[in-house]
Amino acid sequence: MPGIEIAGKTGTAQVVSASFRRSGQKGNFKANAWFVGYAPASDPKIVVAVLVMHGAESSVAAPIAGQVIKAYYEEKGWLQNMMTTPKPAIASALPVSGR
Repeated sequence: MPGIEIAGKTGTAQVVSASFRRSGQKGNFKANAWFVGYAPASDPKIVVAVLVMHGAESSVAAPIAGQVIKAYYEEKGWLQNMMTTPKPAIASALPVSGR
């Protein structure tokens, strides 16, 4: 998330065994999607844990956590300060060879 350094871990947890799924039973057997994290990474102020039942992939849970962290920062007024505080310019140049 731009302006917010988030540290975390994604994961999935299967809800039934592979052999049970192959048995022909009907139901939603997609794995549960997880994300746990905190921000800012260097000096944590918020910790989040997101579980999406039958979310299938952990990439489903991480954006939700990001939105929760963003809302927390907005509520505290920190996000606005981060966006309006001038950042030092970073200059970079890549040499172009053979042209």
